[in-house]
Amino acid sequence: MNISASDAAGNTVYDETANYTATTPADTIAPVINSVSLDPTDLNTGDDISVTVNATDNVGVTAVTVDGVSLSNADGDDTWEGTITAIEGTHNVNISASDAAGNTVYDETANYTATTPADTIAPVINSVSLDPTDPNTGNTITVTVNATDNVGVTAVTSDGVSLSNADGDDTWEGTITAIEGTHTVNISASDAAGNTVYDETANYTATPPLADNITPVINSVTLYPTDPKTGDNITVTVNATDNVRVTAVTADGVSLSNAGGDDIWEGTITAINGTHTVNISASDAAGNTAYETANYTATTPLADNITPVINSVTLYPTDPKTGDNITVTVNATDNVGVTAVTADGVSLSNAGGDDTWAGTITAINGTHTVNISASDAAGNIVYDETANYTATPPVTPLPVILVEDVTAAPNGYAFTSVMVKNVTGLGSGSITVTYNTSVVHVTNVTSGDGNALAVQDWNVDNTTGSVQIFAQDGTTSHNGDVVLAIVNFHAVGEYPDSTTLAISSSELIDYTSYGIIGHSVTNGTFSILDKEPPVITDAIATLDVILNDNGRPRTPGTNVTVLNATVLDSESGVVNVTIDLSPIGGSDDQVMERIAGTDVWTVATTASDGINLTHELVVTATDGADNTNTSVIGLTVLLRGDVVRDGDLNSADALYIAKYLVGKEPVPSLLVGDMSPAQGDGKITSADALYLAKYLVGNEAAP
Repeated sequence: MNISASDAAGNTVYDETANYTATTPADTIAPVINSVSLDPTDLNTGDDISVTVNATDNVGVTAVTVDGVSLSNADGDDTWEGTITAIEGTHNVNISASDAAGNTVYDETANYTATTPADTIAPVINSVSLDPTDPNTGNTITVTVNATDNVGVTAVTSDGVSLSNADGDDTWEGTITAIEGTHTVNISASDAAGNTVYDETANYTATPPLADNITPVINSVTLYPTDPKTGDNITVTVNATDNVRVTAVTADGVSLSNAGGDDIWEGTITAINGTHTVNISASDAAGNTAYETANYTATTPLADNITPVINSVTLYPTDPKTGDNITVTVNATDNVGVTAVTADGVSLSNAGGDDTWAGTITAINGTHTVNISASDAAGNIVYDETANYTATPPVTPLPVILVEDVTAAPNGYAFTSVMVKNVTGLGSGSITVTYNTSVVHVTNVTSGDGNALAVQDWNVDNTTGSVQIFAQDGTTSHNGDVVLAIVNFHAVGEYPDSTTLAISSSELIDYTSYGIIGHSVTNGTFSILDKEPPVITDAIATLDVILNDNGRPRTPGTNVTVLNATVLDSESGVVNVTIDLSPIGGSDDQVMERIAGTDVWTVATTASDGINLTHELVVTATDGADNTNTSVIGLTVLLRGDVVRDGDLNSADALYIAKYLVGKEPVPSLLVGDMSPAQGDGKITSADALYLAKYLVGNEAAP
């Protein structure tokens, strides 16, 4: 506690030595439900019951429910209210009241009784309409009924036919069939309680339809072609109409189709040799039929006794390996049409539908003539045996011992694999590799992983430049590509030194027979690469603050700066230096030029963008090994006339210069404020203020 004591003179002393600790006890007291009232307590099933509960708590009631429904405490006092829905029968209401600590009290003293009243009110039929009211006997009549009920209409019938209530409103619809004569339609509407009302106010009169004795009219008949070959299809097109509707059209007894649903009927018949009349009939539903004829003449085609012609045959390749695929391409023509082409009995394909047939055959060892045949539909066949090929067995390549190429930086370390490629049944191997000791030394030899022999021993001489390695696997033979050994190197030379990793002697032993496996060798190369990036120093701007360039003249040198960077690379040499000038409106890959006889790279630039900002322009240097390095040059771009340095030319700048001219502000930046004349005069005068004022009203260009 903070204690203070004061006297009349205002002297005060303080004491904070006394203290206390207060804790909040847990709330374990449940709320109290003082009263519960239901209104009403005797009601119909489904009615709302208003529930009012008075509940209190030592801290505060936070929730009250009735049968799980939350009540509302709108006034913030002890009264909670809400509604529940009455369930049929007598029910006790379960009340709960809770506080923030989770203490809850329950009350089931309040109850109500709900009864469901009997429905004795019949539906009301408001209207009945028939359409049409003067149908022909057997026609369909649409019946529309509007019916309502105090609870709900559940069914409507018309002459015993159930109507549909598709939209769920008061309208019911359906159809009945017209009976000859005048008839009253019996309408009924019922509800779920079985109350039914009837209506017989609607009636109709149905008369038998007049007999249809008018035949259809055949307006036109076309045959295509009219001069077919015997057996060809002839397309028959008939235009036929009727006072009611055409129901069928035939041509020589073949039914035609009315796919479009209009007056056109179409189909095909088969041409018979000679001149023939086609009998056309068109009928309606009443059996009325009209007839028409059309003619065609069919001739029997002459027998095809002309054989196809094989124009060319190509094979690719003509020198395959035994078992390879050979692509066969044949150009064949016929007076009617080529139907099949084969090569040594293999069917070729005519995918393009032209005169070219193509496919593949399998090469047989030796020199062979390919038998080509081309046939037509009449069975005429022509043969060609002018194309031939020579197939030789594929050569199985010998195993090869390969030292893989490896690179490292000066004084760097690297490793490579000694591989045995394409081998079968390998049990052991020995090898001697020589190298230039002024370039590289061997530091270690280890076994490889996976399909690999185990290195048994090795001997290195970094004075003469050789390493001997022996590896084997006594447990199993190895096939395919096998790792003989992993050789580790140390680069002792300089860039760009290199040396051949030469296999001076080697031997491979078969796991089963102990015989020598014939093989070839492929030497590797160890190369020392430049892996060090260029070094960039002294990256500077001759002027690190310049004016923006907008095309208007400036005081000489105020809007141009020279950007310089010293770049060194003692190994592969510097080949390219660029700078990103995009922040100030230039290229993002601007080339810098080397100053002859120096390591300095330079470029002069102006700035049209990036006003009122300080930029870090990124310099990128690349050496002959494509190593890169970066640095930055700082440059600030100012807006001429912007003496208040807010990045804009406005009345604030004009006011500042005016106040300076009468001694109310310090001298502004001469670089920014010297606007008139265009090249500047080395001072800030009323001419500068006037130029800026005229620019602000559009009478001068931007300064």
